[in-house]
Amino acid sequence: MNKIPIFFCFDKNMVMPAGVCITSMLLNKHTNTYYDFFILYNEENLSSEYRSQILKIQDFYSKDCRVSFFNVGESFKNAYEVRNITVSTYYRLLVPELIDQINSLHQTDYQTIIYLDVDTIIECDLSAVLALAQSKVDTCLLGVCESPTYCNVNTSYWEKIGCDPSSYINAGVLIMNIPALQKMNFTSQCLLHKNKKYTYQDQDIINIVCKGKIEFLPLKYNYTSLLYSLSIENEKFKNIKAKEIAECSNCIIHYTGNKPWNNFCLRAEYWWYYYKHSIFKDENFYIRNYQVMSKKVLLDYSYKEVKYMTKI
Repeated sequence: MNKIPIFFCFDKNMVMPAGVCITSMLLNKHTNTYYDFFILYNEENLSSEYRSQILKIQDFYSKDCRVSFFNVGESFKNAYEVRNITVSTYYRLLVPELIDQINSLHQTDYQTIIYLDVDTIIECDLSAVLALAQSKVDTCLLGVCESPTYCNVNTSYWEKIGCDPSSYINAGVLIMNIPALQKMNFTSQCLLHKNKKYTYQDQDIINIVCKGKIEFLPLKYNYTSLLYSLSIENEKFKNIKAKEIAECSNCIIHYTGNKPWNNFCLRAEYWWYYYKHSIFKDENFYIRNYQVMSKKVLLDYSYKEVKYMTKI
């Protein structure tokens, strides 16, 4: 059995999307992959009522995963919030500081972990990307580059806060090398920035603190809405990333910007497919949201139904 440690950080507002994200992972994993899920939370923002909903997934997929919760208390209380993104987004910065305690509690020895945002759909097994990261012992973080230079936008903001715009990563999918991050006092350095009003909050902090210590992952491991749009519309990007784009048939879809459960966005059909096959499916919610939004675009599930008809 190949155990893969996955960390999430979310509050009550994202329980259902988290459930859909986890469902997509479990439906696309290899037979010998076992996902060990760790959710960092605050009791005030994710009460037992909401945690119990996530634990139902563990009950349903008991042979394939474990779900554990770790209360971080009031860490990052009053930290800067913007665009409806709450303080729970900062909890990922605590992982290197908490991992020894988590390993002790759960009798594990994880030294390399995967962090995921829950506004993602995982259409690939994550064993390969973890193995890739484990081979890079001197690298602190691995992530997918989402450089503002791809869009020919003004990069003065990123330069002003101390980032390198050409190597700026999206923090929705991170592979963390725990010993390397602990050695550089990653969490302590991040805490120095917690009250600063960065536009992209913890993502900016990660790029500032780890500048020069990050390696890039292939596009398929964090195919954000922006990068997907560029791969369709931007000829320069298509030429630079042609090989990586070709490898994205089974990837991590990251819904940056509009979310498929409350708005129209590109690739929404993927999210709704996994919603339909999750324990969170509610027919009234589906009719009220998906069917209304789908009128804006022709969506085709047929290939998905063929792909998964033997699984579900």
